[in-house]
Amino acid sequence: MIRRKKISKIGTVEVGLPIIEFGEGKPVLSIVAGVHGDETKPLLVLKRFIEEIQKQEINGKIKIFSDANPLAKIYNKRFNVIDFVDLNRIFPGDNQGSISQRVAEALLAELDDSALVIDLHSYHMQTPLMAIAVNTTDEKTMSMIKASNPKQVWLINSVNENEYKFGRSLGAELNKRKITNFAVEINQRNISQDEIEDCVKGLINVCGELGLLKNHKIENDLRMFERTVFTTTTNGLFIPLKKPFDYVKKGDKVGSIYDIETFQEIDVLAESEGVLMQIAWNDMVLIGEEIYAIGKEKNGV
Repeated sequence: MIRRKKISKIGTVEVGLPIIEFGEGKPVLSIVAGVHGDETKPLLVLKRFIEEIQKQEINGKIKIFSDANPLAKIYNKRFNVIDFVDLNRIFPGDNQGSISQRVAEALLAELDDSALVIDLHSYHMQTPLMAIAVNTTDEKTMSMIKASNPKQVWLINSVNENEYKFGRSLGAELNKRKITNFAVEINQRNISQDEIEDCVKGLINVCGELGLLKNHKIENDLRMFERTVFTTTTNGLFIPLKKPFDYVKKGDKVGSIYDIETFQEIDVLAESEGVLMQIAWNDMVLIGEEIYAIGKEKNGV
């Protein structure tokens, strides 16, 4: 079934959330994509996921929100151009507030009956399949993440100074409401079909873990990290020398930035020790942009 939840009007234009539903009853799995309008690669995952679940009997309900921030998607922007608000920083929202606040409130209302919510995102840096847990490592959340078979897990603690901005994210608000959830990050650029299939298989595994589908397989232990992201202090062409999951020590060279006027090389050195979780692609970078992230590994599950 396909339906649309009405939210508000902008002038004479009706704004609503498209929702695709498969099955009926409990449990309910909700999969969200498009919270940021410029993160489009989760749509490739949803297309393949829908193709797979249509072949199977579903014991419960799967709800898919393919366009959670429709006004941002129109402009292919992280946030919409009406209120310039990051949807993933304003939950629980407000049905009398700005258009983004109303979208946030409406989305939460639709997720309220979920046994599990998976929030799909895509990242501008090289990002092997990553699950994200916000402010929790409880047993149920981690068992669902394990079923999704990610390559790595980012543990966010919004009390930390460098992660406080996630305190009003969708995941943080769902946890306050005792709704099990996790997020997923995949590559926004140069994503391969194998990476898409890995993500789809993880979603199928989760469906099995919830009892929605028969047959699932959990394949690996989790690699969990506390993550620190680093930004560039100069402009230029970035060429990475390391790749995700390389171990680096403080001072190791992870890449180079070349001034585009002189092509003089500037070394990019690791500012801490740990596992390289993400690193920028070969491309132009500007002052303040993220260029790599280093994780401090925690005990796996």
